[in-house]
Amino acid sequence: MKIADKTTVLLNYVLKKKDGTILETTNEQGPVTILFGYKMFPKAVEDAIEGKDAGDSVIVEVDSQNAFGKHSDELVSIVPKSTFKTPEKLVVGGDIIANDGSHEIILRVTAINGDEVTVDANHPYAGLDVVFEVGIMDVRETTPEDMAQFYPQQEQDDCDCSSGCGSCCGGCDH
Repeated sequence: MKIADKTTVLLNYVLKKKDGTILETTNEQGPVTILFGYKMFPKAVEDAIEGKDAGDSVIVEVDSQNAFGKHSDELVSIVPKSTFKTPEKLVVGGDIIANDGSHEIILRVTAINGDEVTVDANHPYAGLDVVFEVGIMDVRETTPEDMAQFYPQQEQDDCDCSSGCGSCCGGCDH
């Protein structure tokens, strides 16, 4: 079976900077499962693996804008340490899950200076041109169980698509 919309794909990947520095790899954890067409990888990677079969591999260079976005200074903030429930647990390089009123945001602590904490909402790889090396292990039709694994039923039931299909449950037929 070839990779197409509504297929489930088991794959291994290595994500590198263009200079060859490895950022991530599935070597330790083993292959990952994705639902193809649900934006689980940058579009350039999805475009490159579309139509591929189990056993195929691809190498895709992706510029920063099309990978994880450009780094934005607007997503970096300095906030008082007193803002946090447990400021004593903050560590540089650690992640914090915050809520902006409509959804959760992952913030990375980039500095702690006295009573001030610098947090960054950019993706950790924002601003990097990267290379994906992807090996396709298996391709099969997506089942309801696959959908439930990635998009729990409650979220699907609550989805009214008012903010655009795909914004709450990974896509719909509206």
